[in-house]
Amino acid sequence: MHDTVLYMYKNASIKLIFTNYFDFEIQKKQIIKLIGIYTEDKKIKTKSGIKVGDERINAITKLDSCGYSLHVLPDPRKGKDYSLILLYDEKGEISRDVYFYFKNNILYAIAVEYGGPID
Repeated sequence: MHDTVLYMYKNASIKLIFTNYFDFEIQKKQIIKLIGIYTEDKKIKTKSGIKVGDERINAITKLDSCGYSLHVLPDPRKGKDYSLILLYDEKGEISRDVYFYFKNNILYAIAVEYGGPID
């Protein structure tokens, strides 16, 4: 089960995505855990300067010049006009992924997600 909260940070809209479950074995209580951060707001940009509205080739060039390992993939969940760039990072048992979502080669959303895409 996912719950979302729309949050305003410095006049930029960010969606926080939480999972909600009951831990029957260890803590024996309700657990709410942040699993993703998602934005389509043009005011948010990455450390390398990528922001919503950028062309895909420019995002690839910026990420590649920073030395990131990236994967450019179609996004079959959305259709033929959609693609994504995935920056994958795995530390121990928790995977933290950065997704750049494109429609017609224009960036429309950026997300940091734990354990796979939740867009």
